[in-house]
Amino acid sequence: MPLLAQGSSDIIGEIRPPAPVQGTYGVLGEGAGLTGFLSDMIVLITIVGGIWFLINILIGGFTLITSNGDSKKMSEFGTRLSMMIVGLILMVGAPLIAALIGFMVFGDTMALLNPTLVGPGN
Repeated sequence: MPLLAQGSSDIIGEIRPPAPVQGTYGVLGEGAGLTGFLSDMIVLITIVGGIWFLINILIGGFTLITSNGDSKKMSEFGTRLSMMIVGLILMVGAPLIAALIGFMVFGDTMALLNPTLVGPGN
């Protein structure tokens, strides 16, 4: 019994991606490509950052409730809260700043947030 089918030179066979994944991130210039992937990663990082913010709010609140007037724990809560607020402002403010810069430089608010790649032939 032969290992390969008649007329086939491929030992492993053909590997096809599942239907929902096919064509999601194509070659640069074709569909979403690298920019779509990076945009999705930024959205994922923002969601994870928001969840991390909520977890830190809960932990900070628990620290404040259980401090019983201990100045060290209350100081720790104040530091944690200020760092969380700075992080949230940076996380929300970065796309706003990018939109503002895109509008001032390119005349389009989405120029930096959703760039269009042009190939060498275009």
